[in-house]
Amino acid sequence: MRNHLLTGLLFVFSVISLSSCATTPDAGATTAAVPYPLKTCVVMDGVALKQEGRPIRTVYQGQEMLFCCKQCLRIFQKDPEQYMSKFRQQTGG
Repeated sequence: MRNHLLTGLLFVFSVISLSSCATTPDAGATTAAVPYPLKTCVVMDGVALKQEGRPIRTVYQGQEMLFCCKQCLRIFQKDPEQYMSKFRQQTGG
C-alpha cells in the first residue's frame, strides 16, 4: 500500500514538473524576434560578440539579445531591464 502511494505521488510530481517545463521557453530556442543589431555584448561594454566564441542567444520581450558568454546571459537574467535600458540607449530605441 505504501509503495503504491509513493509511486502515485512520484507520478503526479513528474507530470506537474514536465508540464511546467513545457511552458517555459528555452533561451536558445529559435523564436521570431527583432534581430540584435549590435556587434558587441550589452553586458560587457565593447566586447565583441565573437571574441569569446559563438554568441549566446536569448529573446527578451520580442527582442533578440546576444551575449559574448554564458556568464553575461546570467548577469542579464538577474536584471534584464537594466541592460535593456542600456541596449535602447546604444541603439537609439
